[in-house]
Amino acid sequence: MPQTHQWLATIMDHAIRQGFLEDWVMNWIKPIHNGVKTLAPNYRTIMVSLVMATLYGTIMEQNISSWAEHHQKTSTCQLGFRPKRSIVDHLVTLQGESIYIYELLEIL
Repeated sequence: MPQTHQWLATIMDHAIRQGFLEDWVMNWIKPIHNGVKTLAPNYRTIMVSLVMATLYGTIMEQNISSWAEHHQKTSTCQLGFRPKRSIVDHLVTLQGESIYIYELLEIL
């Protein structure tokens, strides 16, 4: 494993075992000027969050999801937050059923 990957793996393992570092949740406000720099209204701000917090969250979500899938802790009806599944599947089914019921009621 390259040195950078080993360092990152060590940091993430520490965060998972010992807890999340508070510094990782801090955002920086980055002012971006648009026009004359001396006028305050010409500035916009963006929030720059640390990549480590996002990476940590992604790793935790993957770990929890694969544990839940492996131990069959998710309902077969749950499609959101599951690999290769989408809430759109339920919405398409619901739309089809709604059209069917509407057409059936028109006949009666």
